Amino acid sequence: MSRPKIPTDDPYLRTKIQTASPMELILIMYDGAILFLKKAIVNYELHKRPLYNENLNKAKKVIKELQLSLNLDIKPIAGQLFSLYDYMLRQISEAICNRKENKVKIQHVIRLLQELRSTWDKIKEKAPVEKEKRALENISLSM
Repeated sequence: MSRPKIPTDDPYLRTKIQTASPMELILIMYDGAILFLKKAIVNYELHKRPLYNENLNKAKKVIKELQLSLNLDIKPIAGQLFSLYDYMLRQISEAICNRKENKVKIQHVIRLLQELRSTWDKIKEKAPVEKEKRALENISLSM
């Protein structure tokens, strides 16, 4: 996954993105999309349409970046994630077009992203352990 171009004046966030592992980068992107969608809901409730649209478009960009970073050679998981991201993008596009149940659609996408984020976080926690196990197995086999 290439480093996303996230326009930010926040030096902490910029450093965090530049130094993140691929797994951490995915979590950062989920966090960003969730944050933008939550901001969109606040702006929706305050009837601030331009800010509402801006945050939804930012969330779409992050989700599209996640979708484009998939290795579609890894089947079926990558294909399923691609379809799920596509569904999220459609839900957000419908919310931008001001169709009914905007808030419900956005909240649904937030829940999906939170579930995916939680899953990736669990994978990240287990990844070093599995790597260490494999390394120990290799050591014991070579003795």
